[in-house]
Amino acid sequence: MDDHRCGAITRAGGRCLNRRAERCPYHSDEERERGRASASTCEQDAPRDPRRHAIGGRDLHAAGWLLLGDLLESEDLDPARRASAGATLLRAIHGLGEPPESRERGAAEAALLGMVMHGLPPRDAEEWALAGEIFTPDALAMMRTWDPAGEPGFREAP
Repeated sequence: MDDHRCGAITRAGGRCLNRRAERCPYHSDEERERGRASASTCEQDAPRDPRRHAIGGRDLHAAGWLLLGDLLESEDLDPARRASAGATLLRAIHGLGEPPESRERGAAEAALLGMVMHGLPPRDAEEWALAGEIFTPDALAMMRTWDPAGEPGFREAP
């Protein structure tokens, strides 16, 4: 943070840019110190910051959920305004539909369930990993005993 600016965190969540720095009439020394400490922490954590990932990657779902989390943790707004803003955010997130990776995973799960329903075990390590997330250990052990009887594309279970 620029030493010639106040640097305290404002109500809107940004930084106070008052050029009087230490003589800023709007913020106390304690608020300035907290703002500067937060700025230095943000600079250190920047590579793994989910906000930068969501905004930089233009991931609307992640940005929406981050905003909702911040809203729920915030004590700046009264409960009625938080509830109203939270409901609006939930409607917006719901309107976006499922995230693209969820659709891909859903399709992979559906294909795997269809194969298992017809007595065919997973074909490769990726499908076995997905099966490990979906099925119980007993079910996986049973699937490892299945013999796809010459079906093309099937390998031995890991």
